[in-house]
Amino acid sequence: MMSRLSCVLVAIWAVAACGDKRRPTTTPPISVDATDAGAGGGALDGGVAVAPTPAEPARIAPHTAFVTAVAIDRAGTAAVSIDGLGAIRLWRALDGSAPPVALPQHGARALEVARDGAGFTVGAIDGSSAAHLYHLDASGAVLDVADVPAVPQALGLVAGADGTWLVARADQSIARVDRHGAIIDEVSRDGTRIEALRPLGARDAVALVSRQDATGRAFAAVTLGIERGHLTWQREVPLAVAPTTPVELAVAPDGKHLAYFADPTAVKAAASAGPPAASRPAPGPGLPAPRQRRADFAPRPVQPSTPSVALVIDAATGADVTPRALAAQSFVGAQRLGFLSADAIAAYSQSSGDVASALAVDADLVATSLGRNCPPALAGGRVVAGLGQNLVVADDAGATRYLGYQAINAQAATLSPDGATAAWAVGSGDVQLRPTVGPEGDLVANVGDVATALEFVDATHLIALTSRGALVLIDATTAKELARVAAPGSSGALVWDPRGRWLAGVRDSGGVWVMKVDTSQTPALSPPKVISDGSTALWFLDAATDGAPALVTLDGASTLRTYTAAQLATGVPLNKVGGVPKHAITSPPLQIDRAGRVYVFDGRDLIRFGGLTMDAPRALLRADSLFMPTALPGDVTLVIDALGVVRAVRDDGGLAWTVNIGGVPLRPALSDDGRRVLLLAQAGAMIVDTATGQQVAATCGWRFGAWPTPPQVTNLGALSLCE
Repeated sequence: MMSRLSCVLVAIWAVAACGDKRRPTTTPPISVDATDAGAGGGALDGGVAVAPTPAEPARIAPHTAFVTAVAIDRAGTAAVSIDGLGAIRLWRALDGSAPPVALPQHGARALEVARDGAGFTVGAIDGSSAAHLYHLDASGAVLDVADVPAVPQALGLVAGADGTWLVARADQSIARVDRHGAIIDEVSRDGTRIEALRPLGARDAVALVSRQDATGRAFAAVTLGIERGHLTWQREVPLAVAPTTPVELAVAPDGKHLAYFADPTAVKAAASAGPPAASRPAPGPGLPAPRQRRADFAPRPVQPSTPSVALVIDAATGADVTPRALAAQSFVGAQRLGFLSADAIAAYSQSSGDVASALAVDADLVATSLGRNCPPALAGGRVVAGLGQNLVVADDAGATRYLGYQAINAQAATLSPDGATAAWAVGSGDVQLRPTVGPEGDLVANVGDVATALEFVDATHLIALTSRGALVLIDATTAKELARVAAPGSSGALVWDPRGRWLAGVRDSGGVWVMKVDTSQTPALSPPKVISDGSTALWFLDAATDGAPALVTLDGASTLRTYTAAQLATGVPLNKVGGVPKHAITSPPLQIDRAGRVYVFDGRDLIRFGGLTMDAPRALLRADSLFMPTALPGDVTLVIDALGVVRAVRDDGGLAWTVNIGGVPLRPALSDDGRRVLLLAQAGAMIVDTATGQQVAATCGWRFGAWPTPPQVTNLGALSLCE
C-alpha cells in the first residue's frame, strides 16, 4: 500500500517517456548515519528520523493529540498511527493486550507496518521523502533502523511477506528492498506514472498506473509479483473509467475485485461507450525513449466538495460490478474505500457519511456507525481508525472496542525501597503497580474503595489507606490482598519509618495512630495504637536507641512533641501525654527530616533550622511558592513548587539540578536510600536519580486496555512524560 494516510496521501506524478524496462540494482544502500532527514517543526509531513542506539528500550506512550491517520498490517493484527503533533505509535495488538509504543521519528508522509518474525517492521517516509525501516522486537523496543537509498525520493511503500518491501519512487520506478534497506531489484515502465500501490493477498501488490495515449490519459491496474526471485509486472487490467486523484485504491482480500473513486460524469460516459478491454498480461520490456516533462499531465487533486462515486471492478476482466445501491451513492469529500471481506465493501467520506454494501448486484446499502476522526484502515476483517487519542477497532462479527488509556486520576503514589517498582492509587479504587524500568508487567489490585495513601513496607509489600479508614496489605508481586485492619478515624496520608518499621497516620479528629508492620509475622499488621495529643502532622526521626526520639507530632497550637520508640511500642495513655517533651515554635514547618531539621517557608525564603529548638537557621532558596521540601543524601534538599518545577538545592544555596514534571505534583516518594524519587503529576510520573537529576524512567501513569466506550486521558495537546 502506498499510503493509508488520507490527510497526507501521496500522489505520485509522472515523468513521461515510452517503453518498459527492468533496471539494474546499482544504487547502494545508505548507512544509518547518513539518514536523509527532513525538516521538523511538528508538521505532519515534516518527519525527522532519529537513529536509535542498539537495543533502545520500548517507550510506552499514548498519543498526545487526535489521531490523524492509521495503517494496518496485511493480516489485520497490528497497526501504526500518527497524530496531529506528528507523534507515531505502533500498536502491537488490536485487542487491548499491548499498549502502544513510540517510534523515534516525528512526522511522516506515509506509514506501513508488517509482522517480522516475533517482532515488527514499520516502514515510514519522512518529510524529505526518505524511507526508513524500523525493526522492533515483540516488546516494541527498536532493534535497528534501515535506511532506503534516498535518491530517487520515496513516495509510497508496501510490506511484502518475506521481509522485503516495495518502495514507489519519484522517478516512477518501484524498488524491492531487503530488511537492511538494500535494493535487490527494481522495475519501471517508461511513459507510465504510478498512481497508487496497494498490497494484494499475502505477498503481492497491485499498482494503479496511467499512460498518455491518443485519446487522453489511460489507467490500468497491474499486478506486481515475484518470479524466479525477481520483481515483475504481471497481469494488467485496463480501467474503463479514470479514477479521481489522488487515487484511492482498494483490493479485495482474495484479489478478485478492485475498487476506487471516480467522477460521476466519467462513469456515465464510460457506460455509454461499452465494456472495457479484457485484462491481459503486462507488456514485456520495450525500448527506452528520452523522458519529457509534461506538466499538463499532472491531474488535479480532488477537492473536498467534489462529488465522487465508488466503482468496483472484476480484477480479471475489468468489468464494472458495482452494486446498484452503491453506484447510486454520491460521496462528497471521499476519503477511503476498503473491503470488509472478500464479498463486502465499505466507503468512507467527510461529508456524505460512511456506508457498507455486499457485492451482490441488488445488495442493500447500510450506513455504518464507526465513530472516527480520520479515515480507517481495513485488513483481516478489521476496520481500524483513530477516535480522539485512541484507536477504534471493529471486526467482522460486529464487535467494536476502543484501545487507549483510561485516566486513572491518581490520588497517591509510592516507590519501592529499591526504587524498582512504582504504585499509584487511582480514583476507581484500583492500585496500579508497574516496574520503573521496562515496558511490561503492570499489575492492578482493587481495595474496594478509593485509596488516599500508599506506602511500600518492603520490596514486595505495600499498604493502602482507603477513604473509609481501612489499611490494606497488598502483595506487590501478585496484587493480592493479604490483610486488612482499621486505621482509627483516619483517611489522610501515611508515613512509613523503614528503620523501626513503624507506620503512622493522622486521625481526622486530631491525634495520631502508630502500628508495627512485619510481613514475616502473622498477623503482619499489629493493632494500631492511638496517641491523642491533638496533633495535625507527624514526622519520623532516625532513632539510634529505643529511648531516643523516634516520632515528632505538631498540634494546632504550633507545639512539637517527641515520642521514643519504646513509647510507640507500648502506647501513650491520654493522661501521660502531658509529660511528653514538647517545644513551642513560631512558624509551622513544611517538613521535618529524619535528622530532626525543621524546614520553614516565610513567604520569601525556604529556611532550614538545625533542630527542633529552631536553632542555626540557614536560608536555602528564595522562591515565590513552595510545595514540599525533602532532604536528600549529600546535604541536598529537594524543593518542589506548585507549578511542577523540581529543584535540588545544595546547602551553599547552589542548584545541583532541576527538572519540570509539567503540572501540580503529588507528594514525592523516595526509595529507602534516597537515590531515587518518584515525581507524579497529571502528565505522568518521572523516576529521577537524586544524585544527578537524570531521568531513570518515566511512565504515563494511565491504565491501558480495550474498553466498551472511548477511554479518556488527561494530556490532550501536551506531550506526556513518556515522550
